[in-house]
Amino acid sequence: MVSYELYQLNGIAAAPYVAPPPANSCDLTVDTELAQLEAALHATGRPEADLAEVLEGYRTLRCAMREPIRQRKDWEARLKKYEENRPDYSDWPGPAPDDPPVFDLTPYETLLTRLPEEFSLYARGAAAYRGRAHEQALPFFEEIESLPPVNRSYVDLAASYMLGMTCLHLKQYDRALAAYDRVEKMVKDGVPDPAGLASTVAGWKGRVHYEREEWAAAAKYYLKVCGSGNREEQTAALLSLRWTFSKIDAKKHAEQLEVILADEDVRKALLAWCLVNPFDGREISRWLIPRLELLPGPLPYAERIAWLAYNENDMKGAKRWADLAEPGSVLASWVRAKVFLHDGDMDAAIKALSQVVEKTKADSREKDSKAPVWQVYAQTNGDGNIGPVPLDLAERAQAELSAYWVVKKPKNPEEWILAFENLSWHDRMHLAERVMKTEELCKYVRLHFPPNKEANTLDFQNTQQLREVLGRRLVREGRIEEAAEFFRDPARESGLRLVEALREGRNASNSPRERAARLLEAARLTREEVPYETFLYPDWDYGAGFSAYLYSCRTGSDIDKDAVVTGPDRRFNERFIAADLMWEAAALLPDNDPLTAEALYEGGFPIKYDDPKAADRFYKALVRRNPNLAIAQEAKRLHWFPREFNDRVLYTPLPHRFFTRKRAEMIVAVAAALAAFGIAETILAKRKRRKRISPE
Repeated sequence: MVSYELYQLNGIAAAPYVAPPPANSCDLTVDTELAQLEAALHATGRPEADLAEVLEGYRTLRCAMREPIRQRKDWEARLKKYEENRPDYSDWPGPAPDDPPVFDLTPYETLLTRLPEEFSLYARGAAAYRGRAHEQALPFFEEIESLPPVNRSYVDLAASYMLGMTCLHLKQYDRALAAYDRVEKMVKDGVPDPAGLASTVAGWKGRVHYEREEWAAAAKYYLKVCGSGNREEQTAALLSLRWTFSKIDAKKHAEQLEVILADEDVRKALLAWCLVNPFDGREISRWLIPRLELLPGPLPYAERIAWLAYNENDMKGAKRWADLAEPGSVLASWVRAKVFLHDGDMDAAIKALSQVVEKTKADSREKDSKAPVWQVYAQTNGDGNIGPVPLDLAERAQAELSAYWVVKKPKNPEEWILAFENLSWHDRMHLAERVMKTEELCKYVRLHFPPNKEANTLDFQNTQQLREVLGRRLVREGRIEEAAEFFRDPARESGLRLVEALREGRNASNSPRERAARLLEAARLTREEVPYETFLYPDWDYGAGFSAYLYSCRTGSDIDKDAVVTGPDRRFNERFIAADLMWEAAALLPDNDPLTAEALYEGGFPIKYDDPKAADRFYKALVRRNPNLAIAQEAKRLHWFPREFNDRVLYTPLPHRFFTRKRAEMIVAVAAALAAFGIAETILAKRKRRKRISPE
């Protein structure tokens, strides 16, 4: 698939396979060296008998070097397996495989003295190099370069090449690049290169930059080999190019991505890789699409960018790029049809897809036999092997057009089967999640996909996916008891636990703390175990590989679930659904309670990058409601969520009492003062009364 996209974007076609000529000795490299040695010996005027003897001895020496490298590779494979299996044993797993024997030059010492110095040094260096003794090989190749030019005229090119290879293994990258540059310069200056060493230099330069994590430079060299190498070199370069792009991190390597963006050829290669690697290339795609919009002038591959935006569930971007594509683009029309389907505009979708059908029919009458067919990855290619297979776009568009007509008119459960049989996985899931009413989907699934039925018009995997879509919709609508039966094993057990936790968490007869604990349990199940989220990915993959990936995500594998859910709609994201349950649990609990803090922390922390505004309410509630807890004070100091939660209580205030000692003393003092004042008033009143009743 990558090779197809490189053909479309960069004009790189598969190199023809050219069978190498048969070797006269053990391989063609030795044949080349023997021809050079023969020319060198003739130049010295040696007798023919002596010349033939030396040539035969050199052929025997160089061919004998092949066996130790085979033994060493076999030993390295066995040692790797030994190291991998070693942790599985509780006791000592036995001795490690013996080191392979080092190639012994002793039997050939007499021969080496009869060779020209440059060939003798080269043979010694080659023997050490093939034995992985790169430190020992390096001085021999260096010594060849130090010889006078007249004494190294035959192996100078090969020695420079081997010097570069040796420095590459020793991680002396600058010296390796210098040696490769020298090889290219020598060939450019007219030095014969019968072994074709210069043609492989670009690939090894890419390897140097790859080892140095200079991804932009590595991709440039690998792409060069893709366009100029033979079939074997092109295949290796294509694989290396894929590995290089997969190593790029949009955040860590932003500068290198800018370098790639500035190079038209490498930029198109990156786009090709993103198109066929939607999982690995998701972050790169999100970085690439907005920057492509800033490039000047129309882009001739706008329909490819539209398809990439569609892969990222960016329907607005997909439509915008499809409109920028060249008029009559089949792929652009196909993308428009799918965007209209997702927008619910069935008339526009049918019109766009009809254009695809007419265009593909016309193209089939004028098909270019030289261009590769559109291929889809991860399906059997006819001989039982997994690999790219052709996609008949005309046939697929015609089938989808029939399905669109079914979607447009009122439907019953029997009619829905036609739509589902003729649409891609992504479009099926879209219909089930967004187009069909819950009751329509419920009737359809119960009629065509009962729990124990594993064989019907759709494959078993899609059967389970539709049942799970219905289960998620029923949960979101609060019909949790009905939803439980639609979860798949092993998630079914978690689904039943979720149903029970939600029921008890919303049971008003339980205590608030018990309800909160059960809601916390439901939130964790939602986020970690139950296939609650919606997968809305487009139909770039029609094989079993994608279904297996989704299944592993649903069953708690090591694959990152965060990489599965994208798009602005948070209603179907398990982290946001769990956050709502955490907030509901926290509302039932008192302040300064570790469980309250735990609910607020677990609700906001997982969504802090996806939606900082939504997470902010959890952060503020955590700080405001729990001033006596360490986690809240740490959050206040950081002005955001700490890395880890802890339930440490800094101090526990005493229960609130009205009659404290100090308050009682104050009350007694006030009462005494009031009593004294009352007594004084009474005495004064009596004196006044006596005066009024006096006889005088």
